[in-house]
Amino acid sequence: MGRRTKRILLVCAIPVVLVLAVIVAFGPLVRGRVNETAARYGLEVEVDSVAPRLDGLHLRGVVVRHPDAPSIKVRLEEVTVGWSEPRNIAIDGGTVAVDGSPATVLAEVERVRGSLPTGSGTKGAPARTISLKNLALSYKGPDGTVEAKGLSVSREEGRLLLGTESGEGSFFGQSVTLSGAKLELEKAPDLRLAKFTTESLVVRASQAAAEDAPAKSDAPTKSDAPAAPASLSTRVASFRRSLDRASLALEEHTTADAVIQLGGLRGELARAGGPVGIGPGQLKIERHDGRFSIEYRADVAQGSADGLLVKMTVPKLSEALAVSVHGGPVTLEQLGVHDGNFKLENTASTTVRANARFEIDAQGEVFSFNGDAKVEGLSGLVPQAAKEPLKGANGSFRGSLRLALDGSHLEIKGGELELGSVRLNLSGTASRDAEDGKKVDLSFEVPLVPCQALLDAAPKNLMPTLAGMRLAGSFALKGGLKFDTRQLDKTYRLPYDIASTCRVTEAPPAVDVARFRKPFTHRVYAAGGEQRTNFETGPGTANWVSYNAISRHVSTGLLGFEDGRFMSHEGFDHEAIRNSVRENIRKWRFVRGASTLSMQLAKNLYLSRDKLLGRKIEEAFLTMYLEQALTKEQILELYLNLVEFGPGVYGIENGAAHLFRTSPGALSISQAFYLASILPSPKVERFAAGGAVSGGWLKLLRTVMKHSHKRHRLSDEELAAGLAEIPVRGSSAPMKDPNAEIPEGLIEPPAEPGVPLN
Repeated sequence: MGRRTKRILLVCAIPVVLVLAVIVAFGPLVRGRVNETAARYGLEVEVDSVAPRLDGLHLRGVVVRHPDAPSIKVRLEEVTVGWSEPRNIAIDGGTVAVDGSPATVLAEVERVRGSLPTGSGTKGAPARTISLKNLALSYKGPDGTVEAKGLSVSREEGRLLLGTESGEGSFFGQSVTLSGAKLELEKAPDLRLAKFTTESLVVRASQAAAEDAPAKSDAPTKSDAPAAPASLSTRVASFRRSLDRASLALEEHTTADAVIQLGGLRGELARAGGPVGIGPGQLKIERHDGRFSIEYRADVAQGSADGLLVKMTVPKLSEALAVSVHGGPVTLEQLGVHDGNFKLENTASTTVRANARFEIDAQGEVFSFNGDAKVEGLSGLVPQAAKEPLKGANGSFRGSLRLALDGSHLEIKGGELELGSVRLNLSGTASRDAEDGKKVDLSFEVPLVPCQALLDAAPKNLMPTLAGMRLAGSFALKGGLKFDTRQLDKTYRLPYDIASTCRVTEAPPAVDVARFRKPFTHRVYAAGGEQRTNFETGPGTANWVSYNAISRHVSTGLLGFEDGRFMSHEGFDHEAIRNSVRENIRKWRFVRGASTLSMQLAKNLYLSRDKLLGRKIEEAFLTMYLEQALTKEQILELYLNLVEFGPGVYGIENGAAHLFRTSPGALSISQAFYLASILPSPKVERFAAGGAVSGGWLKLLRTVMKHSHKRHRLSDEELAAGLAEIPVRGSSAPMKDPNAEIPEGLIEPPAEPGVPLN
C-alpha cells in the first residue's frame, strides 16, 4: 500500500473514530444527565438503552422509582426527547403499577409532593410538552383492583387530554368496566373537567356487598338494634341533599360549558329479590348558565322507533324536582330490564311508551304525576294473582295524581286506567289525619263495554278455568265510595249501579253444568291435610241425594245462616257487599265477606282454596254462569251434595250420617239448622262433653229459627218444635228440652214418648 493511500485512509478514519467515540460516550453522558435531572426531584431512574435519532433522543426501558413511594412502580417502554425547543417528550408504552391501600398510596404521594424542590414547574423552567400513549395501569389493594389499557395523556391549547381504550375496576364487590373513555381537563387556573365521554360504561353492584362495605366512621353506635325504616319523605329529603351536594361538587370542578356524555351505559344491581338494571342507554349531563341538565335516552335498534327520553334539570334545594319522560315504544329489554328481573318474562317483546311529568315540590312533601303511560305485552309471575306467570297484559294510565309523601293525602283527577279495551275512570280524594282517622271520597265508572271484552282484557293464566268461555251482552258500572272512619255509620256510602246483560254463550267442557247431571269425580281435600283426593258423586251414586229427598229445613237453615236473599238475588248480594265493605273499613282489615250460596258453589265446584286475585275474578264469572244455567233448587242440590260437613266428610248424605246417624230426609229442624250453621267452619264441632250441642251454639240456632219464622220460612208449629229440641251428636233423635222458652201464642209440640230429656 502506498503512502498516499495510507494518508487517505487515515483522514477517512478520523471522523469514524470520532463518531464511534461519541456513540460510546453518548449513553453514559445521557444517563448521567437523566440521573442528574431526576435527582433534583428525588427520583431514581434506570435506562436500558439510549440512542440518538433524527427526531430526538430515544430511550428504552426507563424505570422510575421514588424512595418515598415504594408502592408505585413505573416502567416506560419508549421515551423520545425532541431536539428542538420547546422540548417535546413523547412516551409510548409502559406500565404504572400501584400496590397498596388507598390510604398508603395517598400518604406516599403527599410525601413525594412535599419533597419536590420549591419553584419546580414555575416561571423560568425549560418549556416542554409531554405526551403519553399506550400505557397500562394496574392497581391492587385490599379493597379492590383496577386494570386499564391504552392510556394516553397529551396537552392541547391549554387543555389536558386523557383517554383509555379499556379499563375495569372492582371495589367491595362493585365493579366498573369502560371502553373508549376520553377526558378533557382545562387549566384555568386550576384543572377543571371540560368534557368526559365513553363508548361504553357498565356499572355492576351488589346490594349485599354495599351493605358489607366499611362504614364511613368507626365510632360506636348507641344501640345494635336495627334502625326503623326511613319514611318516604325522609328518603326523598336525603336524595335531594345528595343531589345538591353532587351538583355543588360538579360546579366546583367543571368548566362553565362542561359536558359529560356516557355512551353504552349499563347499570346492574344484584339483590335478594332478583337483579335489576338499566341500559344500554345514553346519559348526558350538560352545564349551562350555572345549571346542570340531565338526559337519559334508552338505546334502540337501528331503524326502530324513537327511544324513551328522560330529562331533568338539577334544581336548587328551594326548587321543585321535575322529571319528564317522553317517547317510545321501547322494549323493557332496551330499558335494561331482562327476563328474571322483577319475575318478568319476554321483556324483549314487552313495550313501554310514556308522555308524562313527575314532580316533587320544593319542600319534599308532595309527589305529583301528570300525563299518560302505556305497557303492552307484559308477562311475569305475580304470586298474589295467579300460580302461573301472567302473559300478554296490556294496560295504560292517564290523568293527574298528587300524593303527600307522608301518606296523609291522595288526589286523583281524570284518572283513566285501561286494561285491554276495558276502561276504569277514577277521581277523588283520600286522606288520613294525625289521629289515624281516614276519609275517602271516590267516584268510579266502567263505561259500557261488551261483556266478552271483560274476559279478553285479562292476561293469559290469570283465569285459567275460564279459558274458552264466550260471553254476549254488555256491561257498565258507575258508583262511588265515601266515608269518614271517625263517623263511619253516619258517613259511609257505597252507591253503585250495574247495567249488565252479560250471559254465557259457550262454557268450557270442564265448566259446563251438563257434566253434573250424571256421576262425576270431584276433587276434595282429605281429612287432616291439604292433599286433594277424588270424591265420587252425582246422580246415581251412593253419595247423591236429590233436592226433594233432603229435609226442606236444611235449605231454610242455609238461608238463615248463609244467604238470606238467595231466592231473590242473581248470584251477588249487593246489600251484603256494602255491609262487608263497611265492616272491613271499620277494622281496616278483612273481617267479613259477602259470599252467597251461588258463589260458594262456584268455589266448591271449580276452584282451589288458593287466595289469589285471579281466583276471585273467576268466582264472579262462574257465579254468573251457574245462576244462568241452573235453577235455585238445582244450585242448592249441587251445593248440599258437595260441601264439607266435617273433616273429610263431604255431602249431605255423609254429613247427616256422620253427625246424627240419620238420612238427609229424616233430619229434624234443630239438626238441619245445626248442619247449616257449621258450614263456614265444618271442622269445628259445637257439642258439649255429653254430646248435646253446647249452650252458646244452641242459643244461636234458636235465634236463627226465630228469624226464619219472622221471614215466614218456619210455621208456628215448626218454630215451636225446633225451639224444644237439642241436637245430640250420634243420635238420630234430638233431646226434648223441658225448659225451652216457647214464645207466647205458639203451639207447644207434644212430648214424644221414649225421647231422652235433659
